[in-house]
Amino acid sequence: VSKQSAKDGITAIGIAPGLFQSAMSRDFQSEDRKQDAIRQNHLGRSLELNEIAQTAFFAIYEAPDALTGTFLNPNGGQILEVNI
Repeated sequence: VSKQSAKDGITAIGIAPGLFQSAMSRDFQSEDRKQDAIRQNHLGRSLELNEIAQTAFFAIYEAPDALTGTFLNPNGGQILEVNI
């Protein structure tokens, strides 16, 4: 998508959040899975929905064009990625 739309000035950024509080996470994940995810999270808690919304706001209104074709991973450090 970013390759096709960048020439038209459109920035394409994906958002791939970690575990956050929602009806879906409450209904579809066992308590053990949730606690395991929280232990792996540097914040020691699941994310709040507003933190995902803030990430989307950044992607829409503040992200530089150079981020086109990338994913933002708001996950509290649960998954660290290094692209070299």
